[in-house]
Amino acid sequence: MPEGAGPAAAGCFVQSGTRVLVLTYDKFKARRTWFTVPVDRRLYQSVATHEVAHALASCNFRIPAPSIQAKEYIAFVAMFATMSDSHRRKILEAFPGEGFEDESRMSAIVYMFDPPRFGVEAYRHYLRPENGPAFLRAILSGSALVD
Repeated sequence: MPEGAGPAAAGCFVQSGTRVLVLTYDKFKARRTWFTVPVDRRLYQSVATHEVAHALASCNFRIPAPSIQAKEYIAFVAMFATMSDSHRRKILEAFPGEGFEDESRMSAIVYMFDPPRFGVEAYRHYLRPENGPAFLRAILSGSALVD
């Protein structure tokens, strides 16, 4: 992983080179758990999904510098939406909550201090009928989660 990714990173998207980087499976498996769930190949796929979602979103933002919370919201929603039901259920159980009440609660500071909690709460926020795909479109257009 690049230096800026941090020691807990299992993958990253390098926008300047348009590259997705993911730990090898053996290095990922050596961590034993991710989001409190034992590592297996299906969970490893979720890491890759998260990073590919970053790459896809970067091609679709209509603003030049989206916020970190905008980028992470999209990547976490894609990751949880495509994750196996059993993994998603275990992770949601491990991180109890109701989801972010509103956009003002989704700050860069919240993400940086606890990325897994941010991801779970973002996914729960997305699941509310009033949010869903419309909120994703608002993020991509630059009318939501801007600094």
